[in-house]
Amino acid sequence: MKNILARGGIEFLAVLLGITLSLWIDNINKQSELDKEIHKSLSALSDELEIKIADLSKQRGRFEKSIKIIEKTLTLKSLKGFNHAQLDEIFDSVINHLMDDYKHSVYKSLEISGLIYSIQNINLRNKIIRLYSEHFSILGDALNYNLDVIKKLDDIVNRDFEFRNEFLTLPKLNWNNPTNLLQFKNNIEFRNSILTSRVIKHWVLRQIDKTKEEAEQVQQEIKRYINE
Repeated sequence: MKNILARGGIEFLAVLLGITLSLWIDNINKQSELDKEIHKSLSALSDELEIKIADLSKQRGRFEKSIKIIEKTLTLKSLKGFNHAQLDEIFDSVINHLMDDYKHSVYKSLEISGLIYSIQNINLRNKIIRLYSEHFSILGDALNYNLDVIKKLDDIVNRDFEFRNEFLTLPKLNWNNPTNLLQFKNNIEFRNSILTSRVIKHWVLRQIDKTKEEAEQVQQEIKRYINE
């Protein structure tokens, strides 16, 4: 009887051990698959950041050039000394939006799937979340404010300025009409909107620098994490 109970106990322990081992192996396999998915997603995020970092550098140059032209325009007493091509450049710097907010498709996929919260490196996870929820978010706010001012400027231009009768991708002002030149100085609403645009463009420029610096750091940490 004792031998039967002993055999039964051993068999029970063997079954229990087998189940435990099976669950352990299953968990390891699941974790391994999860790790592969995280690494794949982080690699895609790194590639996306590479594109954004290059674009931020490009956009920084565009905003910096636009600000310089606006500053020059605001300090001049008259625009009569410029030719039509130069005047077009001034007008484009004032009226063009220059840059749209980013879509962040890879990060949003990480967030929606919950993979972002499965990254075991807490420091890296928090830095990625902060990059998108703070830096890119604030940059997006600045760009949206800039777009609002551009829309207001567009309304003023459509109401108070005369365009050239030409088939162009973007409308250009008729510089043969002297009233257009005078509007840059005498139209208070237009001038105030330009002043507001200058302030917001400086804000965008500062945020581009902050976001680019943070994005570069996060990308380097992602690469180290993937290669570990």
